[in-house]
Amino acid sequence: MTAPSQTPPHKSRLRRVLPVLLVNVLVLLALEGLASTITVVRVGIERMRPLGERAHTRYDPELGWVNIPNLSLPDLYGPGASFRTNAQGFRNDVPITDAVPTGRVRIVCSGDSFTLGYGVSNDQAWCNHLAALDGRLEPVNMGQGGYGIDQAYLWYRRDGTAFAHDVQVFAFITVDFGRMRDAAFLGYPKPVLAIEGGRLVTRNVPVPSKSEARIKLRELIRTAAMFRTVQLMQSWLSRPAPSPPPRADTADPLRPVVAGVFESLRELHRRRGSTLVLVYLPMQADYAEVRDTDAWRTFIRDEAQRAEIAFVDLVDDLRTIPSHELGSYFIKAGESTYGRGEGHYTVRGNDFIARALYRKLVAIEAVAARLERASAASGALPGNGDRR
Repeated sequence: MTAPSQTPPHKSRLRRVLPVLLVNVLVLLALEGLASTITVVRVGIERMRPLGERAHTRYDPELGWVNIPNLSLPDLYGPGASFRTNAQGFRNDVPITDAVPTGRVRIVCSGDSFTLGYGVSNDQAWCNHLAALDGRLEPVNMGQGGYGIDQAYLWYRRDGTAFAHDVQVFAFITVDFGRMRDAAFLGYPKPVLAIEGGRLVTRNVPVPSKSEARIKLRELIRTAAMFRTVQLMQSWLSRPAPSPPPRADTADPLRPVVAGVFESLRELHRRRGSTLVLVYLPMQADYAEVRDTDAWRTFIRDEAQRAEIAFVDLVDDLRTIPSHELGSYFIKAGESTYGRGEGHYTVRGNDFIARALYRKLVAIEAVAARLERASAASGALPGNGDRR
């Protein structure tokens, strides 16, 4: 007599659960609505578009990614918006000499894509544009897309200290602090800074190298996770981890790391006899009061005062712009022909930042003294930058 066939227990459960899941998915998709679906698909397509940085960077085991030297990309960001790097990989048209030229004040600009000048040509980026405001200034653009404060610091420490300069403008936006928490940016691995034994240390180095295909696959998975239906199914299939208790800003573990970066930079400049200037750059969202931005601004201001570091805050300058003009200072969705340019400064925005920064730089005693010495050495007239 043949024994009756038995369905394996896991298949039996699957047969019972699958119809229920399918019905729930269909219902939830209907509730989501067409508009929500289109939004998620649009975001997914946007995430699959090539990053601007992919065109001009290469893998770096210490930094994650860094500019390719001696690169010329005509019209990278659109007609006339070309991208060039010099022999050192900086966004400058010519190599930077070891010594500062007579009659010049060399300024190194460290930062992320807002400093790099994402979306505009070399000469229109606010850092490079400083030279047009004052002929005594020689800017060195060490901005890099996707960098947090950690990578901007590590790149400057490694390559920015290899040549003489007078001033470092260490610029950042609010999201740069959050980037310090992660060992990857949009799937691209990066180093992470931490405090151990009271010292600043670098983790996740050498930075892992991952293929472009794997990175894009992770982006697709992240996009799919945006669907609430997927999130709901995940909640059925796995037990969610408990949410961490809310933490006061003053307890944020990033703060000692940020303070450690500033302290390290201060000591580097003290030994070199150069000047460090911290610069808080505004994003469009900062036009209104933003709790995270204003909390970080307060922390940076207090930390700079404690460490006796010059600090320039340009957020309030942005808030002086008439609201009906604000949109002309930032790239709108769809205006960037390459990658994710939305929200970066337009040509007008870069000009605004350059002028606002210049006015505040020349008001810093150490910077003003260097400019005066440069004028005396070359017999040049003072700069013609807008000081209004």
